[in-house]
Amino acid sequence: MQLTQAVKTVLAKTTVAAGATDITDATAIDMANWEGCRFIFSFGAITSGAVTSVAVASLDTSSPTPGTDDLVGSSVTVGDTDDNKLFIIDVFQPRLRYLRPFVKRATQNAVLNSIIAELYGPRVGAVTKDATVVSQELHISPANGVA
Repeated sequence: MQLTQAVKTVLAKTTVAAGATDITDATAIDMANWEGCRFIFSFGAITSGAVTSVAVASLDTSSPTPGTDDLVGSSVTVGDTDDNKLFIIDVFQPRLRYLRPFVKRATQNAVLNSIIAELYGPRVGAVTKDATVVSQELHISPANGVA
């Protein structure tokens, strides 16, 4: 089976310009009927001395509050030399229904390119394309030639 058929991809947060304030308004991900979710945090330029981290909050209602409803141990430090790098947090079988990724930024500028959520392990039904995804194609044993 191809990955696209088993994963729902969601653009949870678009680009946030350089700044030193926390990013807490990413889309809350509804985990009903899913086994897990992998969050991919993409960073741009990070100023030397920046204190940055990523984590995930969880709650039974659709508005987990970062800093209050954090998942224990989910925080990952982003170094000030980690420009143009990815950070991944994978949450499998969360205890509460909704997950919200977030970024803590302090002291210096850090650019967030995006946060992608990949829901996997559908419990029921076919995987449908999220509204944030414009196109997804499946190719099985394609021949070489003009795309």
